[in-house]
Amino acid sequence: METIAAISHPMHEQESPLEEKRLSRREEEILRWVGEGKTNDEIATILGISNRTVEKHLENIFEKLGVHNRLSAFLTYARQQSDKSS
Repeated sequence: METIAAISHPMHEQESPLEEKRLSRREEEILRWVGEGKTNDEIATILGISNRTVEKHLENIFEKLGVHNRLSAFLTYARQQSDKSS
């Protein structure tokens, strides 16, 4: 049955490209702290996670948003949030 469902719904096991770009709640939380001017070390302490985990979240954020640094990531995120509320 699972095979039939996968054939009839080809996106069953894959997310659409738009879904893949969506930030997780944790990634959004990290971006909010970036916007507050917090360093990776400060964010790690606030969230009770390792600095490496913060770095990995930022790497994922950069990839999803198509940017290369913290400032661009935050500005892109803020613009998207502003567009949603308009």
